[in-house]
Amino acid sequence: MTYDATLGALEIGILIAGVLFGVITAQVYIHHQSFPTESVWIKHGMVDFMWIIELGHTICVFHAIYFYTVTHFGDADALEILPASIGAAVVLHGIVLLIVQGFFTYRIALFTGKPYIIPALSGVLMLCQMLAVYTLSAQLILVATKSLRDFMDKWEWLMFTVLILRAIADVLISGSLVYHLIHRRNGVLKSTVAVVDKLILWSIETGIVTSMLGFLSIIFYLTLKTTYAWLALLMFLPKVFSNAMLANMNSRVELRKMSHSVEDSTSVFAIGAFAAVPLGPVSIGVRTEIESDVRSVTNETSWTAKSSTKQAQADQKRVKLSV
Repeated sequence: MTYDATLGALEIGILIAGVLFGVITAQVYIHHQSFPTESVWIKHGMVDFMWIIELGHTICVFHAIYFYTVTHFGDADALEILPASIGAAVVLHGIVLLIVQGFFTYRIALFTGKPYIIPALSGVLMLCQMLAVYTLSAQLILVATKSLRDFMDKWEWLMFTVLILRAIADVLISGSLVYHLIHRRNGVLKSTVAVVDKLILWSIETGIVTSMLGFLSIIFYLTLKTTYAWLALLMFLPKVFSNAMLANMNSRVELRKMSHSVEDSTSVFAIGAFAAVPLGPVSIGVRTEIESDVRSVTNETSWTAKSSTKQAQADQKRVKLSV
């Protein structure tokens, strides 16, 4: 193994991780500034906790590069050794995956409702990932300062299992979000189609990035096993997931701006459950407020009618969408 293929690849991956941590910090700041009234469990229990985990992960990966380039400077044999900080980074990597995939799985559950088939399947995949990741990280810590080659010979199957499970979960979550957004798009008002289209585009972009990196890590592991290319990718992969979740949460700022540009309109139809039911000459005023958080995307409809029928006495329908 050459320095370019091992230490060089690892250094590039860790530098990218450092840059992405800066982006995460900026996104956390934007979230606090844009949503000062956000619920405590989201602001502190999810966003701030995510930042703390990423800070710990960043410290671990930078310790690893310090271990190779300073502590063992010029020692080629040290490249066969995994410091304990790599094992700790894997533990934190698993926590990030649990938070991010759990966040998007919850949104899928809001979309699908009962029975929660897709969320349940995603939950099983997450559980299997966690068991595999923590088993792997425990072994990494136990064999710290020992041969990487011996470790890979013994636990290669578990490493491959983790990569496969993560890739499948990413595709399942992204595909489900896009499918249900497209399905709901057919039932919303024309004035909100542009907003839903934006959500679909963002979901596709996020899914492509995370899924592509997941499959790329598998390809690197299978074809470049004697290098550190696959390990370099794993150094910054959790930060891609964190940025995807935070960007999704902060996108509410743009969606709210889009929603405020929607003009009131009139119609001779009342809005049913994603369908229009003709009721005769009823005047309808529609005010649309779009929020892309876990609370919902709501359409509040109010109208007045001179008719004395029970149908004309209904004063509001709510249509919930989660993104």
